[in-house]
Amino acid sequence: VQFQLKNSVVAAPGDCFVARLMSPVRTIGGGTVLSTGTEKMRRSRGDWQAEQKEKECAFHDPDKALTYLIENAEGRAMTLAELARQSFLNEDAARARLAALAAGGVAVELPGGRYLSAKALETACNEVLAVLNRLHDKAPLKHGFPKKDILPELKCDRLAADRAFADLLSSGGIKQVPAGFQAPARAPRLTAGQAAIAGRIVEVYRKGGFSAPRRDELPALLGAPQTVIDPIFDFVEKSGDIVALSDKVALHREALEMSRRQLVE
Repeated sequence: VQFQLKNSVVAAPGDCFVARLMSPVRTIGGGTVLSTGTEKMRRSRGDWQAEQKEKECAFHDPDKALTYLIENAEGRAMTLAELARQSFLNEDAARARLAALAAGGVAVELPGGRYLSAKALETACNEVLAVLNRLHDKAPLKHGFPKKDILPELKCDRLAADRAFADLLSSGGIKQVPAGFQAPARAPRLTAGQAAIAGRIVEVYRKGGFSAPRRDELPALLGAPQTVIDPIFDFVEKSGDIVALSDKVALHREALEMSRRQLVE
């Protein structure tokens, strides 16, 4: 049962209460407070009763209360102050219990005195991998993607995302490359047709020396549209055979090395 009161009262989970009618004056029931708040509970939700029973059990034990709070924060990292207040502990007691939960693999401590459930961190790691794989699907010839392209696609908050990146990097779930982040199994590979075009691009720039063509001149030289050439050109550039000096100027690496030797001599 949820009581919606006209005036605020001081109550906490575990407190006993008695419900009485004003007219006629009589006692109609009583029980134990499960939680306090202003959100209206809806019985139409199928999990309402189970959720309330879980909450009732949790708030009889401080460790279970803290676990319940972080696991029901919807992936948001909670502050120590929030957790202490909502579990009815002082901050020192909450900090000590959270440290024990972290040691037991239930909670994760994040920078700034914030805490996340281990389950939420696992979800955040899976989100990062899913987004990264979607980006690889869209641009299969890219070597990697910057963090700024990945973050907007994540549902978890920034602290959880940062920890997910760190954990995935340390475990080998993703790797960092000059272009950003890459799923190891998704390293770019050219098809046979793309490899043939890549070889022709490299040869054009090698033969061109210091008079190599601009990127936008390649479609006429190779007989392929710009939309086909651009991702292959980017792939060749990342591979190091061609070096882009500006948006319009690029040289084969041999020409660049030759110019460096001439400058030294």
